[in-house]
Amino acid sequence: MSNSPTNVSEYGVIAKVVQHYIDGGRSGKGDDMKPAFHEDATISGYAGADQFAGPIQRLFDWVDKNGPAKGLQTWIASIDVVDSVASVRLELDNWIGSRNTDMFTLAQSRRGVEDHEQGLSSALLRKGSHREQCQEAARTRDRAS
Repeated sequence: MSNSPTNVSEYGVIAKVVQHYIDGGRSGKGDDMKPAFHEDATISGYAGADQFAGPIQRLFDWVDKNGPAKGLQTWIASIDVVDSVASVRLELDNWIGSRNTDMFTLAQSRRGVEDHEQGLSSALLRKGSHREQCQEAARTRDRAS
């Protein structure tokens, strides 16, 4: 854990990443949300009473199949940042008639920082279990050292 303060601009960058996910839900196009996710991201949760877990492509396919959520209302309830890892709680209302709380973990990418426009750091969005997220955060931190 770091004692250094978090750069406030990081919150805006994180919100921009999450916005890709929201835009994909509203448009009903998985391709619109892909920029928010690392290619190896996973998802774990429920769609109604059914467990919904696996590679992130499963989410993109579900969005394509179910179409646009034009009445979708969203708000970011929280963003917490520690070093190069962030967690986001996103509240969603009326995603094809349902209310959801989605939790995300983002890990800063070294490549993303080098490639991102205007020098802003980018983040890779990853939905998954807390254990997997902690392991990925540790690997990311070790690679940056």
